[in-house]
Amino acid sequence: NNLFATKGIKTRYKQYASGKESYVDFVKMIARRKYYQRLKGNKNPNDWIDEISKHGYSEVPDVWRKRIKEAIKSNHLYK
Repeated sequence: NNLFATKGIKTRYKQYASGKESYVDFVKMIARRKYYQRLKGNKNPNDWIDEISKHGYSEVPDVWRKRIKEAIKSNHLYK
């Protein structure tokens, strides 16, 4: 749990210059997790979301999991 100093405020959140930079960092973080090899190639987003939420990605995993699943459904990203 590295803390990053931002204008004197300590935070666990990172800042990125672009959405792409944020995405690349997220993908690299996921690829380092133990569950990655087990889920690699699995196209079921619910399996990924459940596993990511179980391993500390969010401080409020139940809320995060619900919001991600709702975003996928409302934007028809499961197709």
